[in-house]
Amino acid sequence: MTRLFSLIARRARYFFGSVAIALAGPMILTDPIQAQAAETMLIQVDQAQVLRLDEPASSIIIGNPMIADVTIHDDKMLVITGISYGSTNLIILDGEGREIVSRQLEVRLSGISQMTVQRAGNRYSYACAPKCEPVLAIGDEKEQFDAVREAITGRIEGAMASGQQGQ
Repeated sequence: MTRLFSLIARRARYFFGSVAIALAGPMILTDPIQAQAAETMLIQVDQAQVLRLDEPASSIIIGNPMIADVTIHDDKMLVITGISYGSTNLIILDGEGREIVSRQLEVRLSGISQMTVQRAGNRYSYACAPKCEPVLAIGDEKEQFDAVREAITGRIEGAMASGQQGQ
């Protein structure tokens, strides 16, 4: 009889312990800081995403600026741009140094209309919509990467020079 009672007592503790955890779980997640910390923003490389804030931001911290960049539109609107694929974090503080947002940022390649070619141990990336053109992708063969980067830089500089002449 004692064995049966012991077994029943153990199962009751297990059951009621599980119920307590199940009931406490949602209460734990209602803490705003923990809820925001659990959120992950998915951003594509070379794409921008707007983040609107409920409170004015005073300081913005990016864990790894090689993964994502933040531009401040105003004190309640930020623009986050994916720089390179990977994960990093974003922390936003108010004027008194209190954390108002803490998020994981996951930057991914879009993969839409993009093709990667492996040739003799080197990688080459292309955007194909409708014609395939080389794109700047981390990890690509150095000569192609540098050529694409120079073409993009030249195009940006040309556009900026044209814009300044019109002023």
